[in-house]
Amino acid sequence: MKKVFLFAFLALAFNANSQNDRISKFQSNQNALIQIFDSEYFWHFDTTSNNWNKNSRIINMVYDTNHNLLSELCQTWNCIGWDDVIRIFNNYNSQNRIISSTQQQRNDGDWTNEVQYLWTYDAVNNQTTVLQQNWSYGSWVDGLKTTNTYDSRNNLINVLNQSSWNGQNQDQTILTYNSIDSVTNKLFQSWDDNWSDYKQEIFTYNNENRRINEFDQSWYGSYWVNSLKDTLTYDVNNNLTDIKGKYWNETTWINIWQRIETFTYDANNLKNSDVFKYWNSNGNNIMYGDSSYYYFHIVLGLNDLTKDFAKIAIYPNPATDKITIKTSSTHPQSQLSLISPAGQEVLTRQIIQPKTQLDISSLPSGVYIVRLTNDQKVETVKLMKQ
Repeated sequence: MKKVFLFAFLALAFNANSQNDRISKFQSNQNALIQIFDSEYFWHFDTTSNNWNKNSRIINMVYDTNHNLLSELCQTWNCIGWDDVIRIFNNYNSQNRIISSTQQQRNDGDWTNEVQYLWTYDAVNNQTTVLQQNWSYGSWVDGLKTTNTYDSRNNLINVLNQSSWNGQNQDQTILTYNSIDSVTNKLFQSWDDNWSDYKQEIFTYNNENRRINEFDQSWYGSYWVNSLKDTLTYDVNNNLTDIKGKYWNETTWINIWQRIETFTYDANNLKNSDVFKYWNSNGNNIMYGDSSYYYFHIVLGLNDLTKDFAKIAIYPNPATDKITIKTSSTHPQSQLSLISPAGQEVLTRQIIQPKTQLDISSLPSGVYIVRLTNDQKVETVKLMKQ
């Protein structure tokens, strides 16, 4: 049970994107608000009793003054009480980017090192490498190394996995984007003296640039064969509410098993639960299920707390294509970020002049956060994109 939870949690906690997404920022009442997780509970569906049973949880989540997650404790349920399984410690750089995460496992009452991840970034805070290290006989031993490559628009275009100890290629993912920087294709290749295709994912979007379909295809020597299809649905606030999956039977999409993921949100459009279920083809019997519930509190962003920091002026605002951002600070470590309504960082720039011009014509309409940071403080202002 502990090993199962260990690997499941690794998939969640140490994926760099997932790690960054666990603390989401969004806009409300003209202030940047921050969702601070206090605990996360995970349940498993018992198909015999048709009840949800406790499975695992994450508690004791500790943050620094910049709301970076420093440590957390992971436990599993033993039908009577909670057992400590994993604890995690994170470190960040001056730009609040995670640079290391160390995982320890509980063995016979003692905590022992298990695995750690080390991140590096380029000048505009794109994540360039992730190095996995495993604890062996009292020291850290390099394992898998991931190298990320970006295009001129800071879009991630290649993810290369290699063995650190000999530099041997393992696999890579090649990403393709449309004109507004949304991923349209992910091509997966494995290495055996040369690169060979084995899978691809194809994405389609609606008029508001929300992903609505994902098609998985497998490579059969000379042609692609359909495998899986996901259909995504959103509410009126553009929150993802459910994902329905189907399988390909060589001629059409069918519900051999229906894979359905549903999500719920609070009044501030913050996700507070997600449920994953596999149903039979008739949709009347759950074959497998997991669910997650998130407990959190909300704090105000730092814009109201930094009166002595540089002020930001944006014009025009609202805007449709280009904006000019004027700031009184040209601190050598100042960085400008644009945060989407979904809480994603869609653009970053280093600030070296009092005025900076940005092209936002490709971005979907909505309320964005313009965030200016240096190694000490943060200032945020809202921007209306029409």
